[in-house]
Amino acid sequence: MTLSPPHVSAARLHAELLGAEYAFTLDRAAARHVTAAAPWWPSAVQGMHRHGVRLVAHLAARGLDQALDLGSGLPSPRGGQVHQIAASFYQGPRGARTVCVDRDPHAHTGRRTDLVDQLYATSYDLIKQAADHWAKQVVS
Repeated sequence: MTLSPPHVSAARLHAELLGAEYAFTLDRAAARHVTAAAPWWPSAVQGMHRHGVRLVAHLAARGLDQALDLGSGLPSPRGGQVHQIAASFYQGPRGARTVCVDRDPHAHTGRRTDLVDQLYATSYDLIKQAADHWAKQVVS
């Protein structure tokens, strides 16, 4: 079995700029290079995260009890996960439901770990789901 070296991951790069400690050395180096070229980038990523937190809180406060988090990435070290925000506003009999979707296998694994105790939240590995779907189509 041959292991290929890790590639830069958008999910880990994003998490790195939010202060996570689980990015690979390659991701940290990429973040330094991009930040050198675009010094505004880290604050833009952090602002985007804050906006997402406010948006989910706004919608959940108005009764939205289902969320689809596309490109969910890795769990943020700053908190404010979509499933946590939705659940904090919706205390109904079945709770708020959240589906996290990402194509990055590291993001999917991180989300699955983060959602272990969450009854109404789940994560989908988009690449695996698509591969499984097309494999079934070829067999049929």
